[in-house]
Amino acid sequence: MAKQKEKEILPANAFDEIDLGWIAPEYLRYERGWPWFALLFLINGLLVAYGFFTDSYTMMAVFAILPFVLLLEHRKPPRLVEVIFSPYGLKFGNIKVPYSHIRAFWILHTPPNIDEIHIRTTRKTHSEIVIPMMGINPAFVRQYLVTQIAEWEGRELPLFDTLVRLLRLN
Repeated sequence: MAKQKEKEILPANAFDEIDLGWIAPEYLRYERGWPWFALLFLINGLLVAYGFFTDSYTMMAVFAILPFVLLLEHRKPPRLVEVIFSPYGLKFGNIKVPYSHIRAFWILHTPPNIDEIHIRTTRKTHSEIVIPMMGINPAFVRQYLVTQIAEWEGRELPLFDTLVRLLRLN
């Protein structure tokens, strides 16, 4: 009921009023050379062989298809989307989140490797939104956001995300 009331109150273009905005990719893609792909295919081939020798045909089929899915996904570059912080909330591409649905934010800024805003929401889908800052001054962004939502100070990059970056899996 509260969501319905909130939608009725906000005008259709409420998220298009720009207090702070820029263009950013949906996600950051890490460059992978041929050694990365060669190692991936070697490990994948070993997993397919293991599935064959253990009579695990489902495992074998999944790992046989996986490289093709990865190659298809790798060919498509991330879309450039608008990042808009309006008086009503955040718009990141097609995702619109009112400030009332945002629990906290934190900024990870260790140039040149990490330069992004993390937004924790109350939603089931998109519970954490990661927005590349693309050279925007983090102090300026923080100064604006602390007037709207709570900041989660001292938050570090989780171990899983660190491994994903290190292994270039994103």
